[in-house]
Amino acid sequence: PPTPFCAMISAEWDHDRVRGHLRSLRGRPFHGFALGCGVHWLAVLYVDHGSVGGRELVVTDSFNKALLVEDDADLPAQATRIIETCREGAVRRLGKAWGWRGRPSADLDAAFENGVPEFHRGNRVIEHFWQFRSVTLQENEMLQEFTILRDHLRFIAAELDCLPPSA
Repeated sequence: PPTPFCAMISAEWDHDRVRGHLRSLRGRPFHGFALGCGVHWLAVLYVDHGSVGGRELVVTDSFNKALLVEDDADLPAQATRIIETCREGAVRRLGKAWGWRGRPSADLDAAFENGVPEFHRGNRVIEHFWQFRSVTLQENEMLQEFTILRDHLRFIAAELDCLPPSA
């Protein structure tokens, strides 16, 4: 018969609470974490395969992009690559928006680069909340997300090294 799936899921921001969950696993083969990373969430599943396969972390996030970066110096290039892969779709969506239909592609490209300001009751909304944010802001936000993601993963990996070996 299949092994029953017994897991807990914790939504956490605080590393001390994550440490507490990891240290209280007590033979549970799985534990899931939803970890805040600024704007997005990171889901981490800890799996203990026992003496057969050791431990592993399965990571997914709300970017739906490959985020593995070997060197921190590569983070800006990775952020730029991800944003560039979204360019065509974002420009196409903008071109379908009211007030942008029929505009020249140069205008749409400039809007993608510089963002499209939004207003509420005559007041300009902070750029972080625009539907079409500037490339510079998107890159800065993504670098912040990557940094938080990296810190979470390093912390969890270090904590797992402190756990007793799998039975």
